[in-house]
Amino acid sequence: MNDFFERYKKKRILNHLAVFGLAFTFALWVHMTLFSGNTGQYITASVLDIGQQEQEVQKADIYAELKDGILIIRNSQDITSLEDISFTIAYNPELWILSTEELWWLEVEAQTQENEAGLIFIQLMLLDEAQDLPAGSRIARLPYQDKAEGRQFFNIIQASFTDSNWEIFLLTSSWIEL
Repeated sequence: MNDFFERYKKKRILNHLAVFGLAFTFALWVHMTLFSGNTGQYITASVLDIGQQEQEVQKADIYAELKDGILIIRNSQDITSLEDISFTIAYNPELWILSTEELWWLEVEAQTQENEAGLIFIQLMLLDEAQDLPAGSRIARLPYQDKAEGRQFFNIIQASFTDSNWEIFLLTSSWIEL
């Protein structure tokens, strides 16, 4: 009977050594995989730390910025052979007054339509030949004024541009909230 217990102890020690060796190999593999490149900087134990890491926000093709009482419309991608660009701005007219009198863009003919309260259709047509519009260019500048307190939004919808071949390209758009 002694022989049986001796074999059992040997087998148990061998099993423990095998499990320890397997765990060490797995830990070494995890360490080499995670920390051999730049993937280790994104590993964290806290969910809150994940939100604090810098992440590149992909902007829409045409987006809005707010600065000192002015709504500025910009493009995030290069636009080549631009003939005209059009978009609609949706907002809450009970909270803000949006002015289209100072649309401000050089050498363009601007057409605005305010058929319905809270929707402004803007079309900017180049007077001369087609131009290239680099990324980050200011497309339109619209001053706004407070009318009442509340959460306001400016949403750009139905954005498109026409190139020199008169082909229409749809643009992705975005919104901004105050």
